[in-house]
Amino acid sequence: MAGRFVDECPDALRELMHVLNDNGIHYQVEKGGIRLAFSKGGRVWETVARSAPQTLLLYGLYPFEVETSGRLLSQLNEINEILVNGGLFVSSGRIVLRTGADLFDAYSAQESIMRALEYNAGAIVRFWHALQSAAQ
Repeated sequence: MAGRFVDECPDALRELMHVLNDNGIHYQVEKGGIRLAFSKGGRVWETVARSAPQTLLLYGLYPFEVETSGRLLSQLNEINEILVNGGLFVSSGRIVLRTGADLFDAYSAQESIMRALEYNAGAIVRFWHALQSAAQ
C-alpha cells in the first residue's frame, strides 16, 4: 500500500499475492491469474484466481470428474440456494465454485480477499460429500 492513496482501486492479483505471501501460502502465477492448492481433512483441490475491475474472482475446482445428470444438477441447485456468495456450476466435467471479493479501496482489499478465500475453501469442504455422492 506504500505510495498509494487508500481510495485508489487496488490491483486484485497483486493484493492477493500480498495476502498469500503474508500467510505462507504457495501459489503459481499463470497467464491471467493465480493457481492455488488447498487441502483439508484428506481433501485436496485447486482454486484459480482471476481479476475483473474492482473484483477478485475465485474458482474452486473439485478434483473429481462428473457427468451432468439430473441428480447432480438438483444438488447444485439446492446448494446454490444456500450459498450467500457465488454459485456452483459444471464446466468441462468438473464442479466449480465461483465466489469473489469486491475491492473498493486499497485499505480494505487484503481483508476482503482473505475473507473470500476462507469462504470459498469453507464452502468447498462443506459441500464436498454431498456433491461427490450426487456425482456418482
